[in-house]
Amino acid sequence: MVAGRAGGFKLEAFKFSIYIALPVCATYVCNDPEKVRWMIDYFKYIQYPPSTTSQMDEPLADQINREFKRRAEDREAMVGYREQLRRLDDLEDQRKARATAGGGSLLDEGSETKGWLSWFRFKR
Repeated sequence: MVAGRAGGFKLEAFKFSIYIALPVCATYVCNDPEKVRWMIDYFKYIQYPPSTTSQMDEPLADQINREFKRRAEDREAMVGYREQLRRLDDLEDQRKARATAGGGSLLDEGSETKGWLSWFRFKR
């Protein structure tokens, strides 16, 4: 309540009634589908611009053929990628074979820290 005013109670009662009545009235108006349709049509909430191009300008068969060509190109690219990975694996196998054939290990011989603990600078 407003301190020091005689009309404070009436003001607070009016504000409280507005706080309660406004959501109730909004719920009543917005829950009626006919009123919502009327508001959308009257105020033109949704106006789409005219379409300059349409996907239907191109026949469906052409769209399907274009999609098949794109997928074939993707498959060819994937085959090339797999071939590149296979070559990299072969090179890695050759490097490992050379390292083990020379009597050495894959790690540096002079390194004091070996193994996965070397990341943390621990010594075995």
